[in-house]
Amino acid sequence: LYEMGFLQILIGRSNGRAFGYLMSVISPSLELKDRTLAQHSLFYAAPECPGLGLKLQRAALARLKEKGAHEIFMRAGVRGSGDKMGVLYRRLGAQNFGEMYRLELGA
Repeated sequence: LYEMGFLQILIGRSNGRAFGYLMSVISPSLELKDRTLAQHSLFYAAPECPGLGLKLQRAALARLKEKGAHEIFMRAGVRGSGDKMGVLYRRLGAQNFGEMYRLELGA
C-alpha cells in the first residue's frame, strides 16, 4: 500500500528514538465519485511527550489534505483509550460518529 501511495506513516522522533506514530490508509471513495478518503489506523504517542499526539494528528491531516483527501475517519475506543481519543479528535474539529469520528478537509 505504501509503495502505491495508499499508506501514510508519520513517526515522532527525538534523538533517533521513536516516541509516537500515526498510520493512515488512503483510498478512493466507494460512495462518491472523485472523492478521496483516509482512515487513521495505528496510533501511539508516548506519555512522556505531552502534545505529541495532537502534533502527529495535525501533521497527518495537513499531509492528507495535500494528497487530496476530502474526508478522514478516526476510530476511538476500539483497542486503546477511547475517552482520550475522543477528546483529541474533537479538538481537531471532528464530529462524533458513534465510535467513529469524521473530519471533512474540504480538499
